[in-house]
Amino acid sequence: MARRFWRWLPVVLVALSVASNSFGADVSKQSKVLHKANKTIDNAVGILDAGKLQHAVFNDGRLSTWDYRPKVPAAFYKGWSYIPDLSLMIGVPEGPWNPTRKDPETGEEYKIKGPSVSATFVGGDWGPKAGSLGKLHSGDMTLGDVLSGTALGSLPLMATSTLPESWPKDENGNRRWPGPWAIDPNTGETLVGQFTADKEVFFAMTDYDLNNNGVPYADHDALLDQGFPLGLELDVWVLSYGRSYAEDFLFFVTKIINNSQWDYSGMYVGFYDDSDVPEYNLTTTINDRMDWMTYILSEYDEQNDTTYNYNMAFIYDYRYGTGEFPSPAYKVVPAIKLLETPNAPANDGIDNDHDGVVDEPEGEQLGLTDWHWFEWENRPGSVDPSRTELITYKVISGDTSGLKPEEDDAYFWPAPDGTLDPHFDSPEGIQEMFPNGLDCVFIMSSGPFDLAAGDTTTFAFCLLMGDDIDDAKFNARTAQFMYELNYMGADPPKTPHVVAVPGDGKVTLYWDRVAEESVDIMTGYKDFEGYKIYRTTSPPVNNEWGQKIYDGTGQEVGFLPVAQFDLKDGITGLDPQYPHLDRGKDTGLVHTWTDHNVKNGVTYWYTVTAYDRGVLDDPKWNPDGWPALNYLETAKGNNPGSDPNLVEVVPGTPPSNFVEPSVSVKPLEGTLGNGPINVVIIDEFAVTGHKYTLSFDDTTQPGTLLYDVTDQETGQMVVKGAKEISGEEGPIFDGLRLEIVNYPGIEILEDSSGWYRADGSEPKTTWLVEMKSASPNPPPADYEIRFTDEGTDAFAPRGFHVPFEIVNLVTGEKADIGVFPQSPTDSTDEMKATWTSGDVVNLREGGKFTYKFIIKQNPDTTVENIPPTTGDIYKAVTTKPFVAGRDFYEVDTEHFSVRKVVSEDLEKVRVVPNPYIVSTEWEIDPNEPSIHFTNLPSECTISIFTLTGEKVARLEHKSETNSTEPWNMLNFNNQEVAYGLYLYVVETPDGAKKVGKFSIIR
Repeated sequence: MARRFWRWLPVVLVALSVASNSFGADVSKQSKVLHKANKTIDNAVGILDAGKLQHAVFNDGRLSTWDYRPKVPAAFYKGWSYIPDLSLMIGVPEGPWNPTRKDPETGEEYKIKGPSVSATFVGGDWGPKAGSLGKLHSGDMTLGDVLSGTALGSLPLMATSTLPESWPKDENGNRRWPGPWAIDPNTGETLVGQFTADKEVFFAMTDYDLNNNGVPYADHDALLDQGFPLGLELDVWVLSYGRSYAEDFLFFVTKIINNSQWDYSGMYVGFYDDSDVPEYNLTTTINDRMDWMTYILSEYDEQNDTTYNYNMAFIYDYRYGTGEFPSPAYKVVPAIKLLETPNAPANDGIDNDHDGVVDEPEGEQLGLTDWHWFEWENRPGSVDPSRTELITYKVISGDTSGLKPEEDDAYFWPAPDGTLDPHFDSPEGIQEMFPNGLDCVFIMSSGPFDLAAGDTTTFAFCLLMGDDIDDAKFNARTAQFMYELNYMGADPPKTPHVVAVPGDGKVTLYWDRVAEESVDIMTGYKDFEGYKIYRTTSPPVNNEWGQKIYDGTGQEVGFLPVAQFDLKDGITGLDPQYPHLDRGKDTGLVHTWTDHNVKNGVTYWYTVTAYDRGVLDDPKWNPDGWPALNYLETAKGNNPGSDPNLVEVVPGTPPSNFVEPSVSVKPLEGTLGNGPINVVIIDEFAVTGHKYTLSFDDTTQPGTLLYDVTDQETGQMVVKGAKEISGEEGPIFDGLRLEIVNYPGIEILEDSSGWYRADGSEPKTTWLVEMKSASPNPPPADYEIRFTDEGTDAFAPRGFHVPFEIVNLVTGEKADIGVFPQSPTDSTDEMKATWTSGDVVNLREGGKFTYKFIIKQNPDTTVENIPPTTGDIYKAVTTKPFVAGRDFYEVDTEHFSVRKVVSEDLEKVRVVPNPYIVSTEWEIDPNEPSIHFTNLPSECTISIFTLTGEKVARLEHKSETNSTEPWNMLNFNNQEVAYGLYLYVVETPDGAKKVGKFSIIR
């Protein structure tokens, strides 16, 4: 085919206002999709943001769209978006399935001619499967629940694995996950209840259900002479990963179901891909149009002597020809890799899977069979709308026959030497024709294949990002490996749930222990190792978590945490498989941490990640001999609304009339165990004001004492089976943490024992008392040794008398006393016949020996020897271990409150900064300046005036937890106020006022 090479003509750029005034875009690309009137009741959106690649998908055919930038992500990676338009297309040639229609004017019937392609990029032939609301997603959660600041806040969320409330309900009203469960890569067993990825969504689309106008989706355009619904259903399962080796890609697994009556042949499936490197970030749209594009079927790796089948296509920046990149964002490569395609027709004589064997008996997957590029202005349907379906099918099938001259100029590009491959356009031709890049768009497809009525085939692909081309290839190989393991692989621990508590000049984090029980799906090992804490003042989607870590090639591999805690197990230092990652220093684990290096009023984001020990080359930790693997860490998260380990917090003081919560502990009747129980308030805002019962359990783990905590008001067990009874930090519940010490045995508790006098006077005796067990399991009790005139007759030796009695304070009974053996210092018969210092006093209670007391002179010769006399009493309080079923404590809490405002509270009010100069240090976005009123009471009105008395703004503050109210320095007309001196009045509901002033200096 003859072809002229011609230069790209510049396009006039027109600034448009979209979503934010900060965005400028090309008017011609402003509406890439002709939106249809689909079945809006079933519409839903899915957010995939477990890893560095954040992405939104819609069940109306848009697998990626920039329509709702910047908040709704479209292949958002390290702070930039790259794919403004990605959509699926499926086409069939003309055949017996072409329908007959009636001309609306003449009434004559005619048969639709030509092929039909269900696609989205030129219109919208796909829509949500009818009944999706209620059958595939619940509608109980919306995008606004997980992502703020969008125009789509009320749009329902697709069923999302991490958000059970988004799941539909079964006939019994129970939530059910509508998508697939994980499949064990070793056994093939379906792991019911277990997910494959760290975040998954599931949805279904068709091209035949009716839109709001009662028209099938694929007939929405009213072009009655071309195109028709194919009767296809697409069940789509999308997987996102936070683990380090898979955080740069998403899997799309699509079941194509033929619900028509026709046995199709000559079918093709593929993509329309419009990528720009880069496109936009949170503040700016670049709409870069200086890119090249290419494809890779397979490639030989000389170093590893291996041929890798990539089946991949991507768009990349033209500066790969010069190496002069404006920033790392321009080196990023957004790519699409095919993982599973329909099988080729039998005996087609083609080595479709590039394995060197033609037509294997079990069938060959088609792989990537066509790749064609064009300029966005020449996308199918733009050159000649009357031939949209025809030219689209020609492009996806590589059919160059019957092209019009203008179509010949737009599609099917030969190599620079004029050689044309009808199925694969020449990437080299792009570089020659467009040395400075162009606005790249391509279609990649797989076919032909057959799909009989009622049959299903799978089309799976990976949307991946690479920091450069080599990294993209590496991620493609990783994705292929995971695909072969049923999209699984070694996984990091479960993600901890984190709570942030703001304070005055501090932020406290606390988290649960779910990560510590994680079992790796690949090895079966319980391999949790530790936690890392990261902090940033930049929105998490920008992936700026502090000081960066680079490997030996200069590639960014992570960030230094602000804190790290790990098990005391000897696994320390740098990871031997990836010596850029620190495994810790055997610090021991904690579940709460306070950051004092913060400033009030500044917005901070924190994430707590859990990591495992990796797979070590050590039989102690790897008895099954798995290949060594570096440690894996959970994702840092991108959205505090949906990522449990990511929190957003602004430190500051509570309201000036804030009353802190309180807590007390007391034993319930019959309780004897008396180990120390300390209740620590971790989160003063989470204390409920409820009463709790602390009980002990020795049956769940026989031989091990555990404790439970039950909320008396709700009946809910808020702590179950906690084992921390040696002074360690216990699990956190409702903002509280118990620290319990269980005494190992019974002995005198010195701090609570000692001498006193019956008449209340000061005791003078200097003698000591020693207590010992007289049997293996003596009863828990406290005793008083009371010196009296009457004394007690001992049961042994006969006739022996002592000047005291010993009373069991638990039973209230006097104990029988036997004195033996006598003190070795009893050297005379008289001493042996009477009680003296050092004699062993044995107690007999209920016919059994229980304890021994030795009352003796202080051996310190510098202490005056003053023996006890009548009226002296020694109280022996003993340590008593907790016993299940006997010992119960009540934990009583008081919720925080706010009291009536007094004048001293209002005197604390401040304006910061004062004066205001340009911007404050806590302003992340310089386009949104603000000043803050701080130390406010819980409820007040702030009125702002000029010095002439003109009222410029009024702020309503109402918060029982926060004492700060920002002002954006806009007046009632939403205009910026002038610089100068201003007055403010803070007034409480009961009329108390504070007047102050501040200045603004531009």
